[in-house]
Amino acid sequence: MKKLILVLAIALIATQAFGLTVTLSKRTGQDIVDINYADACSTNLPRTFALDVNIAGSKAVITDINDYMEGESNSTNLGYGIFPSQIDFNLTTGDVDSWGSPLAAQGDIGAKDQDLPSNDVVLEFASLYKDPNAPPTSGRLCSLTIDCNSATGAVSISAIEEDDFRGGVILEDGTAVEITIAPLPYTCGCTKPGQATNVSPSDGATGVSRAGTDLTWTAGAAATDHVVYFGTANPPPKVGIVAMPTVTYATGAMTQGQLYYWHADANNGCEDPCAGAQWSFRVEECLKSSAAEYSIWTNANWNRPSCWCYQRNCRGDADGIKTGLYWVASPDLTILKAGYGKTDTVLKTISSGGVPGICADFDRAKTGLYRVASPDLTILKTYYGKSAANVPCCDIAPTDCTLAAGDKWNFWGK
Repeated sequence: MKKLILVLAIALIATQAFGLTVTLSKRTGQDIVDINYADACSTNLPRTFALDVNIAGSKAVITDINDYMEGESNSTNLGYGIFPSQIDFNLTTGDVDSWGSPLAAQGDIGAKDQDLPSNDVVLEFASLYKDPNAPPTSGRLCSLTIDCNSATGAVSISAIEEDDFRGGVILEDGTAVEITIAPLPYTCGCTKPGQATNVSPSDGATGVSRAGTDLTWTAGAAATDHVVYFGTANPPPKVGIVAMPTVTYATGAMTQGQLYYWHADANNGCEDPCAGAQWSFRVEECLKSSAAEYSIWTNANWNRPSCWCYQRNCRGDADGIKTGLYWVASPDLTILKAGYGKTDTVLKTISSGGVPGICADFDRAKTGLYRVASPDLTILKTYYGKSAANVPCCDIAPTDCTLAAGDKWNFWGK
């Protein structure tokens, strides 16, 4: 036995009816609105939906109804494809000559203005099915093509349940359902914003101050704000929204030698943001690329260890910290012992007091298989427990190694 399920449905925003949710969503970059439904009860599907859809004012109109199913719901084509006020039966054969369209028949009581284009219509959907080919509990009913007639500005698309003449919303068990439909804001004349350009720092820039910098760009056309994404991950996380006319974002302090990624997505509130191209830059490094050990320092095993830039690391200062009066003391010996005689594979996992084992490679050279070996121990013993005056800066250090802030951070290279 077949069931005739009249589903007259054009519900807009989040409507609840025994769990039923009906929504309307605008397609990105198109003047098309999809009407979808979800969360219907599989054992008590809607029988009828009748809604009067209205676009407030005289700017925008509905010019077409499309993307809807036609005919009986069957195993290969499930859904609501019967349109009761327009269906045409052959009186001789009993077959259907035409399923019609979702528009309620022009001139029917309660049908409103069905002559497209129109800003006030009633749509009807129905379902004819034989178990187990019931319509799905979620799907699309149809889509509306909207024409703003060259007008610009905001309009409101709304719908009310048409239960005075067209039946309203009724479930299979005969229950009449009262629904509330929120209006949908719709902007006419909305132009997708253009992409942000002319960025600074430029893509691939190096030597950017670790104290921080301002990310800047030229605004995309029609943008009202930009969504900024920034960080060390690729892709970077969202960090803020910058409203026009501001086109800058302050990074704050950054990690030396770190590669950062960023982009600014242009937005204007009426279309999806225009994604900016992704850019990257590297923060200034404490070891210049001209330094002899730069290729070792940047190796993936060591990933730019900060300790190699300590002014007295080459003298046995592994942690960059004075212990009492001494730059080279017991904590440095502990770090050396932890990494001593370890292969690169093991050494890169070694840490003592939070200091990587590679920090004890004072001579920047391997002895056999090991980066931390007897030459490094000799260096440490030479300067162990010596006063600061007897532990000079490394040969490649800047001329001034007396500044406290420079004890750990100096930017040098041969």
